[in-house]
Amino acid sequence: MKETMMIKKIFILHHTHVDFGYTDSREKVIGDFRHMIDRANDLVEQSSSRHTTEQFRWIHEVSWPVLDYLRNKPRERQEQLLEQIRQGRQELTALYVNPTDLFDDESLQISIDYACDLAKEHRLPLTTAMFSDCPGLPWSVVDLLGERGVKYLSAAPDFIMSYPLEVERPFYWEGPKGHRLLTWFTEWRHFWYAEGLFALKLHEDPAEAITRLNDYVKQIEAEGYRWNGLAIHVAIDNEGPRPELMDFVARYNGVNSDREVCMATNTEFFEYMEKHHAAEFPVYKAAWPDWWANGNGSAAYETSCSRRAKASLKRSEMMAKQLGQTIDPNLLRDIRENIFQYDEHTFGHSTSVTNPWSTMARLQWAQKRTFALNGLEKAIRLEIELYQKLHPAKNDPESKAQETAAPFPDMENDHFRVDYDATTGQVRNIYDKVNRFNLFDPKTEWSVAELIHEKVKNGSREAMYDAGLGVTNIESKRPRPEFVRNVGHNAAKENMIKIVPGIKFNSLITSGKLPGVRFSREIRLFHMEHRIDVVLYLDKQIDTDYESLYL
Repeated sequence: MKETMMIKKIFILHHTHVDFGYTDSREKVIGDFRHMIDRANDLVEQSSSRHTTEQFRWIHEVSWPVLDYLRNKPRERQEQLLEQIRQGRQELTALYVNPTDLFDDESLQISIDYACDLAKEHRLPLTTAMFSDCPGLPWSVVDLLGERGVKYLSAAPDFIMSYPLEVERPFYWEGPKGHRLLTWFTEWRHFWYAEGLFALKLHEDPAEAITRLNDYVKQIEAEGYRWNGLAIHVAIDNEGPRPELMDFVARYNGVNSDREVCMATNTEFFEYMEKHHAAEFPVYKAAWPDWWANGNGSAAYETSCSRRAKASLKRSEMMAKQLGQTIDPNLLRDIRENIFQYDEHTFGHSTSVTNPWSTMARLQWAQKRTFALNGLEKAIRLEIELYQKLHPAKNDPESKAQETAAPFPDMENDHFRVDYDATTGQVRNIYDKVNRFNLFDPKTEWSVAELIHEKVKNGSREAMYDAGLGVTNIESKRPRPEFVRNVGHNAAKENMIKIVPGIKFNSLITSGKLPGVRFSREIRLFHMEHRIDVVLYLDKQIDTDYESLYL
């Protein structure tokens, strides 16, 4: 076994966590972002005469605040920011916002290209992506970033409720197509991106902070950390630069001769690590899913609006191509901006769990949901306009009217056979007649496209959330609560079941109830395509306790 190597250099990665509307109104937070960049510009300039290790560095966690700043600030301020990014004293990163799994592949590509296009236009370095507060990232992002020349990923996953990522850091994360990102993630015991503030308190009394940092270094070296370099994230939600970090660096380096601390960008850290250890880092080719979908799942209707808007845009783009017409790029960007702002990770104010009926919690959600509704309204309006040009005699493209004549009477055609219970509506299997195999195992516990409602027996916010904050015992991050589960389709349910034939597809529709939820599930079997869709309609009562609904 290789001997543990002494940590020789510690990189302070200073940024803010971009959390729209979490700490204050959206308008206030956006104004704060602009002020933060002003402050970072000034601190970078003012620290130019300090020792290299102490010179101020500021990392832009995502590209949205940079692009907003360049649209709204005077020319001289814009040029100051761009020049500091060119010099490597501030850092542009590749992701537009902190994404959830609501971002489809096209959304990810377009939003990442915002930063890429900015970098090309202004000759800016762009080698790193960051995400914070989300437990994972869509796997396709690895290849999307790699194809655009991004080499590094700096992650601060939320570990309050999630399990720690039990792999050695850093590691090369390999995408499905083979691209690799050298990936670092923050210490799960130390408040993820706030590790330098809440746990190590580097901004407080320098002597005490030096002791805390040295104790931490000894701890992780004893646990087997084996690299010369270490990164410490210093950030908190929507808060700005902390100039006192420069004084901490000066004090630390003045009393420690065996290692050095420096203000740094992600790129500086990763390049150091590659220079000293590149061939030794492990490689993982696996998905890192963002399972923390509390927000997405708590807003089923708005989430459906976002998805419908994306689908509508794709149809509009196809119709515009048929018409030989170019869609107004400003309109496209406006629609996508609404979609992206809904799909990004902030789904509540800081009081939305402890005081869900507070003014700020209600205001944040009112602003958030408006993005989904506006995006859909504008997308549908564009689609109708193009559809009427392409088919002047036909109706609204979202019309659900179907002709009654159907080529197949039941849930079987030349492509698939759907095996279902005519009493409960359970779908036990779908047989692919073209490829001659079962799509599902009929012996599994849950039936196909089943609805499962889950609550924790005797659970509470304290039991499921606060108890995991800042713990240092890995086993305490693995609560094993007793769950109470109800399914939508079983023998005890009195569900309404019907087959609706149609010219394009036949539908198996079941309607029923779960605790606090009325649902209608439609399984569409298309006649002329090798395709099955599942459409779920929910009428759900508001419940502020922890619960989940799975399909």
